[in-house]
Amino acid sequence: MPHASKRTVYTAEGTQAIEKFGLKIRCLKQEEVLRKCILSIYFDSASIPQVQAPAGDFFGAAPGLYPYNSLPFAVQPDSLMVCRFHMPFKENARIEIENFSDEDILVSGGADLSGQHARGAQPSRWPQ
Repeated sequence: MPHASKRTVYTAEGTQAIEKFGLKIRCLKQEEVLRKCILSIYFDSASIPQVQAPAGDFFGAAPGLYPYNSLPFAVQPDSLMVCRFHMPFKENARIEIENFSDEDILVSGGADLSGQHARGAQPSRWPQ
């Protein structure tokens, strides 16, 4: 993902809930990039994000990626940042990353969804 760019990294349609999502950012200047990449989450065609924060701050991983595990968040040893907040939506959801850092980065991850009547999560992975 080039510096000074924005990318939609995940979308979902229909009445569902994000049960868990993970994000991995590969970069050279980890501390700077985690603060300068802004995570925005939109639900139900909202024009402004319901969630917006520096990626590292959102996952409790600023100023660096140090493994930990808690109920809502985790940073895994492979640097995957995980959020386990239940985030329901009626119509759609969209997750964007905006890279305000001065370097190009690689972004990957995915989300587990549950439908209104689903018994299990439906995993989805983002392209790199």
